[in-house]
Amino acid sequence: MKLRSIAKNQTEITFNDGTVVFFSYDTPVAAYDAVSGKYIRTDCPPVSTYPSPVSFHTNKWLETEAHGITFFNLAENVDQSVLDRIVDQGRSVAPHKRRCVSAHKK
Repeated sequence: MKLRSIAKNQTEITFNDGTVVFFSYDTPVAAYDAVSGKYIRTDCPPVSTYPSPVSFHTNKWLETEAHGITFFNLAENVDQSVLDRIVDQGRSVAPHKRRCVSAHKK
């Protein structure tokens, strides 16, 4: 496991399987899942409802990870519990379940 401070209030952890979890403040909000090869982001609550810096941090990290491509639009939205499980287990927990998405539809 490798811990890297990206900027103030922004940290990422890289686990032995290659999975990378991005934290804004002390909350895991996005990740690269090395098993599935997908980027994921929390959807419970939607990142857009977090304070502005958290949304900015998350989008910037996803965009930077994709080398300038606006990849954050393609990141799969997952329940916060998925990111929490990745952190707790220290590895990918693919496949992901989108349990919370319908609760936020208008």
